[in-house]
Amino acid sequence: MPAFMHVVSTAWIDASLEEFEFSVGLGLHADHGRASAAAPLRVVVLGGFDKITPAYAAHLAAGHVRIEDGTALLATWAARLPHISQRLNRYETLCFLRWPVLRDVMRGEAFVHIDLDLFLQPSFLGLTAALAGRSGTIGSPCFVAVSDPAWLDAWCDEIAAFDHDPGATEARLHRSGSAIPGRIGSDQQLLSALLRARALTRGDLGSLLNDYAAFDNPLRPRIRGGAMPIVPGRVDGIDHFGGRPVLFWHMQNNFAQFAGQYLMVESQLRDRPDCPFPRLENSLARPWPTAQGIAFAALRGAIRREHRQQITAGALTLDRILRLVARTPTDFMSRAVATRHFVLRGEGRAMFSAERWWEPGVFA
Repeated sequence: MPAFMHVVSTAWIDASLEEFEFSVGLGLHADHGRASAAAPLRVVVLGGFDKITPAYAAHLAAGHVRIEDGTALLATWAARLPHISQRLNRYETLCFLRWPVLRDVMRGEAFVHIDLDLFLQPSFLGLTAALAGRSGTIGSPCFVAVSDPAWLDAWCDEIAAFDHDPGATEARLHRSGSAIPGRIGSDQQLLSALLRARALTRGDLGSLLNDYAAFDNPLRPRIRGGAMPIVPGRVDGIDHFGGRPVLFWHMQNNFAQFAGQYLMVESQLRDRPDCPFPRLENSLARPWPTAQGIAFAALRGAIRREHRQQITAGALTLDRILRLVARTPTDFMSRAVATRHFVLRGEGRAMFSAERWWEPGVFA
């Protein structure tokens, strides 16, 4: 019988606990109901563990989210791999270092790693049962299954090689025929380059990618074997694309921003049948800034400053943030609020249509 698989993630708290929860939304996993006593979510905290209060830890634990102190291990690996931080910012550095830290934490036990902005639709118990004994990735570090320690060793060895000589790594993984080797600036880019060069195997996730609609970025829902345009649906609270349940919603920054913008506009036009719904833009698909993109970016910045001021003034306490729904339309511009409404409350699904999706021809 295959060994039990853990579900693990990492986090770091660089500002206040309130700002961390507002930005990352760790507490949303406790409310999401996919973790359980038999299959909890283990979160290794790489920085700021001392900021966690007993009340916050208890709130997470009630939803089967268990936090662990990984700060000592991070310090060890930061000393062993000192050059990544000299080249990259703190966020990208910690994304690299989390992998050797997780290897030390797991000590050869099988696990599925998910980024904290990734929300599974199946239960953790069901997912780990489907992946038991398997190792592999969808092509992104946001979702990685590790049953074979050799796969993780190979990945960590490549991270160490990148730390030692990033130029040599980039040259080795350079695709023949392209003009200039791309500079690697994230673990996502390193993993993608390794998979393209077949220096690291994508592994085998079994029937998972055939049974589910799986895609890294929801703004580009390319599905293995899926027909276009995609027919969306929702059955018993589970989203389906093309008749298959969506494996997870990855609320990464650009999709969370798009979802938040959609929810904000939808809330304003709900009682305005006379006003046509605009087709919102995917700013990353634009070669240059547009008026719409500039306006939304400015609004996000203003709302972020307003929320920080409310936290400082005590108007937004951690207890309120853990249960926060949109009080005003602009609250949707916060990733945690947009995630609560989109993932936990199932709102905004009308965006998946030929008339409203940013890219024509994707949805029926």
